[in-house]
Amino acid sequence: KQEKIEEEVREGKIGETNTYTYLGIVLNKEGNLKNHIIEMENKANKICREINAIASRRNVGQEEIRVKLKLFETCLMPAILYGLEAWSKITKTEISKIESIQGKALKQLLHMPVSTSYNE
Repeated sequence: KQEKIEEEVREGKIGETNTYTYLGIVLNKEGNLKNHIIEMENKANKICREINAIASRRNVGQEEIRVKLKLFETCLMPAILYGLEAWSKITKTEISKIESIQGKALKQLLHMPVSTSYNE
C-alpha cells in the first residue's frame, strides 16, 4: 500500500501528480522515460517542420541537403538528447524509441519514404 503524499506550504497544498517536468525532463511515477519520449517526439516533429521551412531548396538552393543535415546535427539532435545525463534507468526499448525518432526525423528532412530502413 502506497502512502498518499500531501504536504502543506505557505501557498497551499502540494499534492501527488502522475508527471512532473523538471528542467525540461518529464518525470513520471514509474521512473521511466515514456512521457519524456512522447514530448521529445513532438518537439522533434516541430523542429523538422521548421528546418524544412528554413532550408528549402527555394531558400538555400543546391545546398539543401547539406544545410538540413547541419541543422539536424546542431538543432534537432541536442533537443532529442537534452538531459541525457539524467536518464539513469533507460531501457533498451526506450533507446530503440529514441533511435526511431531520430530515423523518422532524418527521413522527414530528406523527403525519404517512411518505409526506408534505418539501420547502421
